Amino acid sequence: MRTVPQSSLVARVLSVAFFLLLTVAAFFWFVVSITELISQIHQNAPVIEFDKGAVTMLEIGLGLLLLTVGGMIQGLFGKDLTPKYESLFTKGIVVSILLVFLLPHAVHYGVSQYTQTTLCSL
Repeated sequence: MRTVPQSSLVARVLSVAFFLLLTVAAFFWFVVSITELISQIHQNAPVIEFDKGAVTMLEIGLGLLLLTVGGMIQGLFGKDLTPKYESLFTKGIVVSILLVFLLPHAVHYGVSQYTQTTLCSL
């Protein structure tokens, strides 16, 4: 039976830290953009700016969070994922990828309908 050589602790920590940084950045972009959108709607701004990319960052952040947690469990702690958790991670990443394509359009439609019915009737 062959054993797979383990990468150094520094490499494993840096890779998990990199994915964690990307995850935090994605969630930060989403929170800032959605906060700005809500602020514009509440202030009855003449122009409402909606960033579909921010909604996409939400799903990307969720996928990256799953990869980060999996990297921490396997890379840092050296534990294998049980089949149950492996299946859960796989399903989570697939759902995250599907939502990247579907959710931004659905949210854009909802925001568009809300602003047209609410703000245009003023």
